[in-house]
Amino acid sequence: MKRMQCMVLLAIVVTLGLLAGCSNASTPSTTGPGPAAKDTATQPQVWTCPMHPELREAKAGKCPKCGMDLVQQKDAKK
Repeated sequence: MKRMQCMVLLAIVVTLGLLAGCSNASTPSTTGPGPAAKDTATQPQVWTCPMHPELREAKAGKCPKCGMDLVQQKDAKK
């Protein structure tokens, strides 16, 4: 008898857990890009060489002077 009660209790707990998970999935997500992400998406991206910061490119690639990978400049100012 106790085994049956434990099984019923376990089934209820599992069912409630699944229902709680499903109810969270149906709510709209608010983890999309925030205002800061939209601002950086509209700004032109500038790529530069860590060894040659005077070199500025519009896209990722290799430095023509040393061959290092270009990195995106965080504070891209014209």
